[in-house]
Amino acid sequence: MIAIHPRTLFALLLAATTPGVAQSSAGHRLGQRAALPDSVREVLGGGRFQVTIERQVTDSFQRQLIELAERILPDTVAINVAALKESLPRVKERLAAAERMVGERWWWDEADGILTPYALTGAAVRYFLERIHERAAGDNTLARDRWATHRGELTYAAAVDRIAPGDADGATFVVRMRLTWSYSCGMLCGMSFHATRAVFFDADGALIRIEGDGKPLVIMS
Repeated sequence: MIAIHPRTLFALLLAATTPGVAQSSAGHRLGQRAALPDSVREVLGGGRFQVTIERQVTDSFQRQLIELAERILPDTVAINVAALKESLPRVKERLAAAERMVGERWWWDEADGILTPYALTGAAVRYFLERIHERAAGDNTLARDRWATHRGELTYAAAVDRIAPGDADGATFVVRMRLTWSYSCGMLCGMSFHATRAVFFDADGALIRIEGDGKPLVIMS
């Protein structure tokens, strides 16, 4: 069990109601820790699937910041508000389906049987890691031609950077996270997206703001 700095926990618990907390962090809360490896390089399915995970950790404080950044869940109300502003078919029906799914919500919607991320969290990374393992080990169920070759790639990276003095709201450290998912199930059949998140902390490890959460750009063919 990781030790959470008291100021960090206090800031997270009060973010939704305390005046002066940056709007971009309001409503966020701590979720469960998703156990992730620091470094993984896998080639699966006879070379058709690849997994790369790199969590750059040099000391216990950096590990704590990365794990906290991965545990911070988005405001579900903000997800619904954002979705209702989009010109999406059956948006209310899709929102209701997303809300019925079990788990601490980080997802935006579903496409081709895969959840797409509204917020890049540790639970999201764990989910995509499990899905690419399943697809590498299974048949190509999405292809019209059952003999079509399918392939995929998952990359995730997280690192802590120190911010130069002078940040307007006192941020000293930022955890930068990025994930790429791609899956092709044959000619004109596939989906890919790229997600990023930047979580800013002060010198003591208290949450300042979060950037990057929002509707993902999903490319489908």
